[in-house]
Amino acid sequence: MTKMMRLIQKGLFLESLMPNPLKRLMGYMYLQLLHGDLAGYEWLIKTCEEEGVMKLQGDLIEVGSFVGGGTRKLSNYAKRFGKKVYAVDIFNSSADLTTCEKGVSMADIYVECSQRLGLTIFEAYWFNVGKCSNVITVRKDSKNIRFSPGRRFCFGFIDGNHSPEYVANDFYLVWNHLVHGGIVAFHDYGHDLPQVTKTINKLIEKHKNDVEKVVANPINHTIFIKKNRVLPTF
Repeated sequence: MTKMMRLIQKGLFLESLMPNPLKRLMGYMYLQLLHGDLAGYEWLIKTCEEEGVMKLQGDLIEVGSFVGGGTRKLSNYAKRFGKKVYAVDIFNSSADLTTCEKGVSMADIYVECSQRLGLTIFEAYWFNVGKCSNVITVRKDSKNIRFSPGRRFCFGFIDGNHSPEYVANDFYLVWNHLVHGGIVAFHDYGHDLPQVTKTINKLIEKHKNDVEKVVANPINHTIFIKKNRVLPTF
């Protein structure tokens, strides 16, 4: 869990003392001021800049948008290059039953966050991205999404359901449409969800011949996997 997530858990808005309308107002104020970016999207944007990702063909995709704070930042960045952001999320705060090392489920964290904001996850998300004209919201379970063969992405960020099954599913949802030289990044790598780290490591090993490089960022628990610029030769 990130530091900001822990702050939310401790009671950012003292919701028990507030009537619901005031709680909702405070929730909107929080989103207005801090956006609700719990993953540190500045690191993602910095990596895209350093690796020249935006010079490649294709749009951006985010699997797991949560309250949309990071989505909005990604949207503003992508807009500079005439690119779209596909935001994939089921927006069901109770769906992810994966537990961290402390035995707390992600669903419990998300539900509590929603309660403290006084908003549903989708209400918070839409407050952040409703005016982002280049964001395409895909409100579906990522297992049920199929993109057309011609769909191309230059960058993908995955922070969706944290079960191994979904981690692998979401990887292929992006990887199969990722252009050569593009990057897929994961959150919660090397942190308190060991099943996520283990699954990502297996995927990297399986596709090592297609991977140009891997960079892990321990500060915000993110890993970047860059696809080969050209097809591997044997």
